Amino acid sequence: MIDLGDGVVCVEFHSKMNTLGEDSFAMMYEGLAALDKGYEAMVIANQSSDFSVGANLMMVVMAAQEEEWDELAMGIIGSSK
Repeated sequence: MIDLGDGVVCVEFHSKMNTLGEDSFAMMYEGLAALDKGYEAMVIANQSSDFSVGANLMMVVMAAQEEEWDELAMGIIGSSK
């Protein structure tokens, strides 16, 4: 997370092709928590030519094979943190 000033926090993620996975979501939740601690806005960014290609499909397949349905649902619908 980066403090951009003026009450704005930036969450930047860097993964292969900027896939969204467990770490990306954890950082975004940390950014949301920062909003409760005095920040007024959050920017989600990266400096890639493609913002994101979407979900990390390998993570989805592995969770399904391990029958981790609750974790998979959290990755799809989010959390009520």
